Amino acid sequence: MKELYRFRQYLTEGVIKENIMVSPIIMFGGKKYIEDVISSPDDFGFDKDDAEWVKNNILSSPKMVSIQDYMDLDDKWVKQAQIDTSGGGALDHVVDGLKIHVKQELITPEQEKEAMKVVGLSEGVVKEDKLVWTIEGEDDSPTIESSDEGYKEAVVSYIKSIHPNISDKNLKKSMEVAEETWYNEGRENAKSGEGEDFDVSVEEFADGAVEYYEDAYLEEGKLNENEDDSYYIDEIKRDLEELDDKEANEYLEDLAKAILKLKR
Repeated sequence: MKELYRFRQYLTEGVIKENIMVSPIIMFGGKKYIEDVISSPDDFGFDKDDAEWVKNNILSSPKMVSIQDYMDLDDKWVKQAQIDTSGGGALDHVVDGLKIHVKQELITPEQEKEAMKVVGLSEGVVKEDKLVWTIEGEDDSPTIESSDEGYKEAVVSYIKSIHPNISDKNLKKSMEVAEETWYNEGRENAKSGEGEDFDVSVEEFADGAVEYYEDAYLEEGKLNENEDDSYYIDEIKRDLEELDDKEANEYLEDLAKAILKLKR
């Protein structure tokens, strides 16, 4: 993967010109989002015809297409679903999709900039309706519940576009760790006495969750270096809270037996 990435970077430096290729599935919002739209279009404000269009044109599309071809496809989708693009932020999903491509090393940062030009956006474009979690300067106990409506859902969608097979349990834990990071940041900001409001974008929050998930669950052959025994204790406590006394005793007995086996 690294070699392919470097070769693509070499191409974008002007030695060889190529079309910038993107994944329609990633650009559209990820496989999980697409499957949800197809199975429950009403939940997203679409109808059955829209769902059928997505199935036939996005889910069944080639794995990679040029950015120009994807934008043609995107224009057709806007017309098919009769999406109102007059309120600003019509290309937010394109910007987010390109960032995910860079993160997954499918394209280089240089290619991202070129793709932005093809789309008609300049580097550093500001999205008018960007979802954020605003942490106020005087808030010493910030929570994600104060974020914009739809923020948490956008974070989940972003994470699943990178790791579509992440379990609900690991997703929840990863988001909790990311929230704790920004909680601590906000707390320190408020304690300074001169704290100013600041925004946490969907990408910033999700990147923290993804980083934790990859470190904690995807590294084979070793425990996460940032994880101590308290994590496992908390997991056991959460399990016990969902059980009655009899079930809890059986759970602890099974756990004790499993530990004894490991020591043999």
